Parts: sequence; structure tokens; C-alpha cells
Amino acid sequence: AAGERELRFKPPAEAPVRLFTEPELARYDGQQEGQPIYLAVKGVVFDVTSGKEFYGKGAPYNALVGKDSTRGVAKMSLDPADLTHD
Repeated sequence: AAGERELRFKPPAEAPVRLFTEPELARYDGQQEGQPIYLAVKGVVFDVTSGKEFYGKGAPYNALVGKDSTRGVAKMSLDPADLTHD
């Protein structure tokens, strides 16, 4: 339509794949200031550092980070028994 600008976006660069062992992922649990905070669901690791107020030390959802919390996320549960990958 008249007056509309055409926007062109570059496709995103392919993100590098990084594999984590459980002990490696556990290091990113929001307990250390300045360290990234990672949460995994179905084996996919998400950087939730920008939500530090939700996932950081002492925050409401901190129990979910530093591990694969698939079941806890699916059940919307913070029960330690649900904080597992299955």
C-alpha cells in the first residue's frame, strides 16, 4: 500500500549448539551474581537471565533453573519431586 515501507530482515544466524551435562547445567542456577541463568525443558536450554527477578537467587521460580524442569513446567509445579526431565 502507498506510504508503507518495505522491511527486510536478515534470517537469523544459525545459533551454535551447546550440549550440557547435568553438573554443567547446575552451575547456571542463579545463585552467583553475574552468571547466566539457564532453564531446560525437554532437553532444550533457555537463557532466562533477563528474568532475574523471577529466576534469580531467592526469586519465585528459582527452583526451576539449573536443571531440566520439564515436568515442573508442564504441571506448573515447584514441588521438588516434579523438578525433573521426565
